[in-house]
Amino acid sequence: MLVNMLACHAYAAAAVTASTQSRDVLKNIVPRIGVAALPRIADISRRNMPGMDRIRSIAACVAAPIAAFALIVSLGAPTAARADELSDMLSRANEIQDQIESCQSEYINAVNAQQMAESNLANTKDELSKARDMLSALVKGDYIGTTSFLESILGGTDITGLCSTANATSLISQKKAKATSDIAELERQQEQEIKDAKRTQEEAEARKADFEQQYDALQPELQELTAKFNASFGDDSKSGQAASILDYVSNVRGTTDAQIRVVKAAYRTGFKGGGYCEAWAESVYRNAGISMPSYGTAYDDYAANCTETDPGKIRAGDLVYGSGTDSYANHVGIAVSDATGPNGEGVYIIDEYGSLNKAVSFKEWTKWQTVRSYRNGKTGYFGSSGKFVR
Repeated sequence: MLVNMLACHAYAAAAVTASTQSRDVLKNIVPRIGVAALPRIADISRRNMPGMDRIRSIAACVAAPIAAFALIVSLGAPTAARADELSDMLSRANEIQDQIESCQSEYINAVNAQQMAESNLANTKDELSKARDMLSALVKGDYIGTTSFLESILGGTDITGLCSTANATSLISQKKAKATSDIAELERQQEQEIKDAKRTQEEAEARKADFEQQYDALQPELQELTAKFNASFGDDSKSGQAASILDYVSNVRGTTDAQIRVVKAAYRTGFKGGGYCEAWAESVYRNAGISMPSYGTAYDDYAANCTETDPGKIRAGDLVYGSGTDSYANHVGIAVSDATGPNGEGVYIIDEYGSLNKAVSFKEWTKWQTVRSYRNGKTGYFGSSGKFVR
């Protein structure tokens, strides 16, 4: 019996000293007695009760807290383990997202560089064509319309007319020389831009391969992680962040394709004229195969859809909102590259009015937003939205 009593005391001591958490719970279970009093109670019971009754009393005193402690362990440990498991999953999901987004951003920005190079080349070709037409007209002496300038001058018979003819001939020679020089410069520029276009195309293809390789390499782990997450935390409201990340990463290839379609469409969609920036932006999305509602003004679009005010979080394909340029209050453009810094570094924007058919940096674009909006009284950059593409 003494051995049994000692064993009961040993269990009680173990239960009492196991942890601060268990001690607090035990005190709640035995509020008037307290855990620390258990050995003393056992002593009292041992003095005042006969043989087996004393042992049973001691066992009863000890059994309740031991059972409570066992309950704490059985419930508390899994809860802590679940929290650790969810934390580990969230950490790994973030790492996978960072790896994929890094390659994704390099790919999209390379596509933008390619589109920019092709746009520059197209503009140079257009300028070169105009310069050659001008030189051809000068050679023919055909300045304006259908009337030959030289023919009209040579028709004069007085001294003044002859002098004018000489002056005109000299002027034409100067213009021919200028046109010839411009053509030579444009041809050199075109040659370089052809090389740039080829180089950026190869770079875009390489970055696309890197992105797809990284995405494919991470798929087995991502699928396994997603399956474990759904099995263990699918109904846990506290796991929303991990669920959001896993969903994004699982669909990132489709998102990337949509972003690239918008980038290409932004460079290729014709401009509608000043004051039609919202109509142009909606046309870009339609040309990219992306549906978005129609809005009366850029500000209506901004009020309905703006989801981000941090320029460091602008991504390619996003709608970018500002206060307006010149006499046009409230404005929208489209980002054609991802931010690489906290202040919009790396972002290039095309819009319907200011940039025409070339992309400009976020810093330059925001300088144009000088009109005070009549809707909110603000000037400058308002925010961005990627809700239709990602």
